[in-house]
Amino acid sequence: MKKGLLMTALITGTLMCASTGAFAEELQEYTLDQMVVTATRTEARELEVPAAVSVINAKEIENSGAKTAYEVIERQVGFTNNAYGPGGREFGGSSTRTVLRGLDKGTLVMVNGAPINMMNYNSMEGIPVEAVEKIEIVRGAQSVLYGAEATGGVINIITKKNGNRTTISVGAGNYDKKWGLFSSGKGYTVAVSKDYLGDVDQTNKVFEKSTRKWKYRDSSKDNAFVSLSPTDKLSFNFAHTEGNYYRDDYTMKNGVETGAGKAYYYKDRRDNVSAIYDDKDNQFKTIVSYNKRVVSPYQATLKGFVYGPNK
Repeated sequence: MKKGLLMTALITGTLMCASTGAFAEELQEYTLDQMVVTATRTEARELEVPAAVSVINAKEIENSGAKTAYEVIERQVGFTNNAYGPGGREFGGSSTRTVLRGLDKGTLVMVNGAPINMMNYNSMEGIPVEAVEKIEIVRGAQSVLYGAEATGGVINIITKKNGNRTTISVGAGNYDKKWGLFSSGKGYTVAVSKDYLGDVDQTNKVFEKSTRKWKYRDSSKDNAFVSLSPTDKLSFNFAHTEGNYYRDDYTMKNGVETGAGKAYYYKDRRDNVSAIYDDKDNQFKTIVSYNKRVVSPYQATLKGFVYGPNK
């Protein structure tokens, strides 16, 4: 009788230990510990944040096949977007932007907490996905924390502080050619690329028997992005894009050109610079940012191709 009780106790104890181990493993698989900083300006668990927050992590970004931060964000629920080329490209004075929940002038975009908006235009084409650790999206009014540009929501692009990757890329097509170089290591991320835009004819019907012809030709764009973290508390970000765009415009009627038309040249430069000091132990954070964009348009007749200031 005693042997039977002893055997039963041993079997029961073994089953309890096995069940406890299996239960612990299941808990580890479903641990919800995603940390976000954008909704409250301080690090908190996603489940404890009183806002509609979604986080796109590095693995999801890689699997998306996107090339720029703009391409990642435009595919999210609740966004409308406006771009003039792949990856969120701007073209001369034509600006790119994303709008959250349909509120124009209400979506604030930041890089590591530093705003990059300029008069509501939040171009992100110069930020390659290889440099992004995660993207936090807070839907709904955040004006109390971030000001008037955040009435629809906030996007915070958080870059990688450490990496071990170097890649060279080349692309070619009928209308676009591109090369790029990316490198990341301990405390730094650097990305440079250049686009060559070939000739593109576009026809837009103006009246029933009159058509305006647009042609893009011999344009190019330079992109550079640098993120440095010399210490755990201090980081610097720099994004630069510079485009040289040519566009021709002339009117056709019944298939015949009615005039010499006009040629336009745009020199477009955008710079976003920021420095962030974040001391989490003492709950102190300060951000200094500088954003600038200069668009210089020129105009001439198609016959001479001698460009002068646009009057």
